[in-house]
Amino acid sequence: MLGRILSFLSPTLNSAQLNKFDNQHVNADICLTPMGSSNTSTRADIRKAVEIMSRAGFDEVKPHAFGTNVSGKWSTLVRSIEKISEQLLPECPRLHFDLRISVREDKPKHKQTIGNTIAAVT
Repeated sequence: MLGRILSFLSPTLNSAQLNKFDNQHVNADICLTPMGSSNTSTRADIRKAVEIMSRAGFDEVKPHAFGTNVSGKWSTLVRSIEKISEQLLPECPRLHFDLRISVREDKPKHKQTIGNTIAAVT
């Protein structure tokens, strides 16, 4: 999926470059806001989304008070957002995702954990 998005945005990328992006390690903060449901509580929808992310194959999934931190591949991030949308849209007519994504190549993947990131600033 990410490859399709990137090839649309930058048609000059070849398949090797697109595969590199799919396998690129990312740390992301995902905040999901389900909207339009008759229920004022979003707890059940958020719980489903966290369960989907937990089964998606991320290296780390850390829910917090206002979202979820994940660490893993770009392709896993994109697939989990697709899966969350597939599961929740039939019950909730609108989903709003706020994403903050960190991609870097100056550190090896095993040093790019959520815990290392938090430890660097605390």
